[in-house]
Amino acid sequence: MMLYLQKISVQRQLRVAINDNDVSMAHKLFLGGVDPDIRFSVNCNEKPALCLSVENNAFDLVRLLIERGVSINQRDSDGFTALHISCSQVYPHLAELLLQARANVNAKTNMGQTPLHMAAMRGSWDLVELLLSHGADINALDCDGNAPLHYASQSTNPGILKSLLSAGGSPALVNKAGNTPLHNAVETTAMTSDVIHLLALSYPDALGVQNCRMRTPLHIAVQRYNVLDTECILEVLLKYATREDLNLKGILGHTPLHLAVLENRLSLLRLFLTAGASPDTEDYLGHTPLESAARDASLDAVTLLLAAGANTRHLIKGGEVDSEVQDLEVRYHIRCATREPPPLSRFCRKVLIQYLGPASFRIISETSLPPKWQQFLSFRRNDL
Repeated sequence: MMLYLQKISVQRQLRVAINDNDVSMAHKLFLGGVDPDIRFSVNCNEKPALCLSVENNAFDLVRLLIERGVSINQRDSDGFTALHISCSQVYPHLAELLLQARANVNAKTNMGQTPLHMAAMRGSWDLVELLLSHGADINALDCDGNAPLHYASQSTNPGILKSLLSAGGSPALVNKAGNTPLHNAVETTAMTSDVIHLLALSYPDALGVQNCRMRTPLHIAVQRYNVLDTECILEVLLKYATREDLNLKGILGHTPLHLAVLENRLSLLRLFLTAGASPDTEDYLGHTPLESAARDASLDAVTLLLAAGANTRHLIKGGEVDSEVQDLEVRYHIRCATREPPPLSRFCRKVLIQYLGPASFRIISETSLPPKWQQFLSFRRNDL
């Protein structure tokens, strides 16, 4: 009993020494026979002294433990090694010390995450570079199928992406949710267009990859919260999109253009129309974007879709506008579009956009055309 109490007392003393980074006290305890690999129970997690010392950013104590021959790759109950913790807490000085002591750079947690996953998740360029220089597996997958690049794509630091891509990180890897790194980046709040550009440039085919929810990066972009950010991001994505990408259907048969109408995002609708997205694609209920806009009384969206040549046949019943369309102005515009041929200028715009392809909005903005022509071609003006 007395020996047990003495053991508990010694453990507590070492725990205090770790918390206070008291190297002198810890050294005395080790000289007195305390095992450097001793473990402590912390919130139902068994943590080695080394892991606790790293958590507390106790550099001198970590160095002392290494000198005393601590097992450098021991894990806590979650499978975290000291190196994992140094990366998770963004302590590059400790990570370097541990790597010099031959810490396993590719050790995995219970969730399959390596230290490089942690560094990418925290957005630390210094740690990413350090781990790569020690042979970190660039495309290691965790239990959710995420590579370090998936986590880095959620950081707003393009430097990390450049490092991972240069080291052979694959932007084509798809996780268990069906997402490429580009999907993750587009879905991340406050994401910068620089990061989107890097990922789209490195793997343009990601624009046509549908995840487990049948969403492509274009679908995800339309449903972002910040409209101004979304415009910038969508402009970047459209530089690399194909016509097929523009018209891919989501889980309910909605194309990105459908979603722009349903979300009433007119600026995004203009971008899709300028890029040549089809205004007549039907969802799985047989509804076109024009039908949705008309029944929702979205006059501006109806005007834009009609200007793009959207077919009105689904809205005409027995020669009259469908009774489900109740807004008088919307009914008037549909009736006029049905009875009158479109102006020649609109037909010319449609042909030009089809010829230029999805990047037409960028090409149009870079031309030396008069402003009114640029506005007309980008659907910011209905007629010349």
